[in-house]
Amino acid sequence: MNRLLRNGLSSAMFAALCTLQLSAAHAAAFTYHGSLEDAGKPAEGAYDLELTLYTSAQGGKAVAGPLLLHKVPVHAGSFSTEADFGPLAKSLGQAWLEVKVRPANSNEFVALSSRAAVEASASALVCPGAWTLDGNAGITAGTGVGQNYLGTADTQPLIIAVNGVQAGRIAPTVDLPYGDANTVILGAAGNQVGAFGGAVVSGGGTALFNNCVGPTFDQPCVNRASGRFATVAGGIGSNATADGATVSGGSRNTAVAYVASIAGGLGNYASGQGATVSGGVSNYATNDRAAVGGGEGNNASGFASTIGGGGSSSAICGPSGDQFCGNLASNPYDTVAGGVDNRSFGGSSSIGGGSGNLANGVYATIAGGNFNTALGQSAFVGGGSNNQAPGFGAAVAGGTFNLASGSYSNVAGGNSNIASGTFSAVGNGNSNNAGGDWSWAGGFEGTTRTPAAAGSPPTCGSNNTCGDFLTFVWSDGSTLPFVSTGPQQFLVKAVGGIGLNTNKPLANKLTVAGPSGAIASVAGAAGSIALFENNASGYVETVVPAANETGVLFSLVGKVADGGVVYNASNNLNGLSLRTNGNVDRMRITSTGATQNTTGVWTTFSDFRLKRDIEAIDHPLDTYLGLHGQSFEYIDPPSAMARPGRRMGFIAQEVEKVLPQWVGEDERGYKMVTPTGFEALSVEALRELRAEKDGEIAVLKGKLDALEARLRKLETAR
Repeated sequence: MNRLLRNGLSSAMFAALCTLQLSAAHAAAFTYHGSLEDAGKPAEGAYDLELTLYTSAQGGKAVAGPLLLHKVPVHAGSFSTEADFGPLAKSLGQAWLEVKVRPANSNEFVALSSRAAVEASASALVCPGAWTLDGNAGITAGTGVGQNYLGTADTQPLIIAVNGVQAGRIAPTVDLPYGDANTVILGAAGNQVGAFGGAVVSGGGTALFNNCVGPTFDQPCVNRASGRFATVAGGIGSNATADGATVSGGSRNTAVAYVASIAGGLGNYASGQGATVSGGVSNYATNDRAAVGGGEGNNASGFASTIGGGGSSSAICGPSGDQFCGNLASNPYDTVAGGVDNRSFGGSSSIGGGSGNLANGVYATIAGGNFNTALGQSAFVGGGSNNQAPGFGAAVAGGTFNLASGSYSNVAGGNSNIASGTFSAVGNGNSNNAGGDWSWAGGFEGTTRTPAAAGSPPTCGSNNTCGDFLTFVWSDGSTLPFVSTGPQQFLVKAVGGIGLNTNKPLANKLTVAGPSGAIASVAGAAGSIALFENNASGYVETVVPAANETGVLFSLVGKVADGGVVYNASNNLNGLSLRTNGNVDRMRITSTGATQNTTGVWTTFSDFRLKRDIEAIDHPLDTYLGLHGQSFEYIDPPSAMARPGRRMGFIAQEVEKVLPQWVGEDERGYKMVTPTGFEALSVEALRELRAEKDGEIAVLKGKLDALEARLRKLETAR
């Protein structure tokens, strides 16, 4: 035997000694329990013990013993044997026990390093500082002189055994910067801690199974904490190999980076500094500050990336069907909240859930759905299936097979819609295409033309005027596709009619209803294209009354069109016709500007009851004769609303000298003549002229009568 060390003495022996003293001078026996190491290992076999009581810790007088105990059996470092010191003096108040040991039947005893103090008092039931199996009281806790503690007094570990097998080990460390940070092992005897300070295995583990850790999973399923202040709280086959790393439990979990942690689960791996896996199966947090909440087969490999859960390593996913269905967050701050086979690659991109989604743009987001992609920076897909948002700031709210490829473009939903223009939008529907900048398409196959289709210049992108920009198209699917023809158009195709303030429009017409809605009795003319209703009085109808005709018709409620204005009627080609009372022509303006009406006259109000300050016209003949008719041609006939060629009329400046009230000016300053009351002036001028002539005729008649009288006299005189 190279060396014998005392690891500890049982409290049962001290209790027996104290009881012996307190029971007066008679023989007393006790049971001595202890543990023994031989050459640093738990002793095994038979050993001889020599016990002696002394009056002092060193030197002093022997008061009992030596008591020789032969061939005490020791198994796995533990022993138990009966001992009897015989009678002790009542006056003995304190003694020190010296223990010597040797292998059975060998020659030399080896004394343990120090004597153990034995104290007693008349009121004590057990010795202070001693430990009993049924509880202790009156101790002075601490490690100083005269204080009580359970453990070792040197650099040897404290071992706790169950059924002769180690169940706990507390050992000092050689890690000098942290020399007071003991290592702790509880649980299976094969659990391990490293030499660094503060490493702890709190429990769990087993060496009876060899299907844990290692490249081929063929290592014993014990727990290991090899990093400084690393911790494995429990579970089986788990490892915390870096400083501050923690595995709280579960099975086959590994935390290999500084302060990385795994809360539980199976086969999880945290290799980034500060990385966390909360649980689940086969999850990986492989970059600094990355986190996986749970699920299966997930990998948070980006800095500070997060996967909430979901995923699966039992199903097969990917384009080629050869990938596990775990979620992946691979760039800094990427997030996948859950779902299956989702990939967040963009950097600060997010996927809320669903399956097979890919967020590859910076700040891109996919809320859920199936096989959606958000490739553009700040792009968004709300859900649905097989939707794509590759444009910057583009968004697809849902639906299937939709594409928002233009910057800031938007598709609200539906199927197979495309918003390719910058700031373009598709409201919903199927197979719509908003190809122009700022354009909108909806319904079924409504289309605003792309830059290529519209022939936009290469520079159109500088001011977002590419394609049929600022054009609105809504299609009912009756014409496929319904395509715009230019920018800044508002196009609606609806064979069932377009209603404003009514849900009962006429087919193929625009119906604008009054405040109370449409009038049920209004049927519309056969060729009408628009209807403007007012349920309090009537309606206006924009129609094509016959082939090649266009116009506006009017009617009262419940009646067919009563009248209107029609252009290019069959009896007034390229002219304008005014119709009343049964939709009959009453007046026409021909294509040459001539004006016609069915009466041949123009009527004005002349009732004296409508007039005041009635006076005769002064000097009507002089006024009339003050006007001068002229023959002339207009320099610019269209500007003067006149036909080309010579014509007769007045000169406004000349008329203004005689009848200034007849002369006015347009906004350009050109003078115009409006001969108001010309008929009355003409009548009164003729009347004055007649009166003058009648007077002259009367004078001449008198003279003629006188001459005729003289002539008769002369003839008579002959």
